[in-house]
Amino acid sequence: ELARFATRATEKKLLSWAKRTSPAGIRARADQELRIPREDVEQAEKWRLLEWEWAEGNTGFSFWGSLPDDEAGLFVTGIERMMERLAVTPEEGGSTREMRRADALVALISASIANDPDPDKATLVVHTTIDGILEGDSNGVLHGGLPIPPEAVALAACDARVQTVLHDENDNIFHVSSPSYVVPKWLRRQVEHRDGYRCTFPNCGRKGFTEVHHIVSWPRGITELSNLTLLCHFHHRLVHIHGWHVQMTEGGLTRWFRPNWTPYQPGASPPPRGYADNQDHHVDQLLAEGSGA
Repeated sequence: ELARFATRATEKKLLSWAKRTSPAGIRARADQELRIPREDVEQAEKWRLLEWEWAEGNTGFSFWGSLPDDEAGLFVTGIERMMERLAVTPEEGGSTREMRRADALVALISASIANDPDPDKATLVVHTTIDGILEGDSNGVLHGGLPIPPEAVALAACDARVQTVLHDENDNIFHVSSPSYVVPKWLRRQVEHRDGYRCTFPNCGRKGFTEVHHIVSWPRGITELSNLTLLCHFHHRLVHIHGWHVQMTEGGLTRWFRPNWTPYQPGASPPPRGYADNQDHHVDQLLAEGSGA
């Protein structure tokens, strides 16, 4: 590794330095000293790609890709900064760094979609039936044909825009309503004000990517202040995907229970690092920096 960049003039000094340095350190310096050939830079541009595939049964999604060095640096920086701001659910107290990287990527994409000037094109469309929502035992279908499990349908229905399409006995459409919010904007503002604009899961306090959760699931549960609470995306998934339970006290506070209805007793740890009051501003700033890098 030393021979990659040493010269007659620098050899003696570099040998003295190398004896006190690890092989990895020598290799890193060699990478820095040697100019990256233009041909390699151009080849990296040609090799950039992003591919994906759905797992059998459409229960998972895998993707892989390649980026040039400068864009890879932007990607890694954005993921690592977002990881610092993510909630850690009790189900995943020991989650791996790779799992949190995946969560961070979803959070960054969510931030980008939330700021899209054309919300209709940025909307994730899910098709289901009223029985599918009420009974919670049938899949929904994404626009395009891919099925998603009932738990994901219930998660989406908690805080979404809904358009009703009525079919007759021959499955012909005879009425289509205008899209409307399950939780009207005026009511969402009341929920946000009561909950301090923060996720109400104990020791979370996150302000970015919050969603309104129906404690008694919609449409069985009423869409009123007493049945709604503000949750971040990760703790919202804790209820619908991991089977946790949340109840509302008369004072508007939440009580949490594990899937077996054991009361959740949070520790005294502070909110995760980075949960500042201006979370949304931080995310927007990160995206702006990325586009201008």
